[in-house]
Amino acid sequence: MIKLLRPPKYTQRRIVWNEDGTGTAILLVGYCPPTLPYFLGLADDLLKMFPDTKPADMICGQVTRSSTVEGFTVLMAKVKGPKAKYPGWTEWPAIDFDYT
Repeated sequence: MIKLLRPPKYTQRRIVWNEDGTGTAILLVGYCPPTLPYFLGLADDLLKMFPDTKPADMICGQVTRSSTVEGFTVLMAKVKGPKAKYPGWTEWPAIDFDYT
């Protein structure tokens, strides 16, 4: 069994909302290796706020181009609203980076 590693306290949690009430939840971590234990920890963290999110709706990777978060580890997931303010999450206007 793979042990999940909790995301650091300085993890950035962003959400980009679409007009239809769906959104993209984004967790960004600098200085975090893009490894399965960390991705599992990020997924676990995301599921605490958005428990209906399915693993098939999550993608993991590393930011390859950005003026502020290049090299960060990233987990993104399609989520369903309601569109609201979620504690610890920042509403963001758009995804402003490239990733692999």
